[in-house]
Amino acid sequence: MIGPKGATIRTISASTGCKIEVSRDTSNPGAVTVKGEDVDAVLAAVDWVSSVANGPDPWTVWEGTVSRVVDVGASVMLREVIPD
Repeated sequence: MIGPKGATIRTISASTGCKIEVSRDTSNPGAVTVKGEDVDAVLAAVDWVSSVANGPDPWTVWEGTVSRVVDVGASVMLREVIPD
């Protein structure tokens, strides 16, 4: 979720204008809090965080470009296909 040097959180925060915090509390580690003044921006940030944390929905159609092939698999840059 955090990414290299917090890049993922910084990107979501900069794009939505929301403040995003990841809990380091041992009683609830990894809990994510999203705060903002615009309801639509908060909902967009929550959706974005959820998609990063939970991964793609197995029933969603995706297109992708193979960026690297290694002995154990491949890295693919995914883009969701929005049906017409």
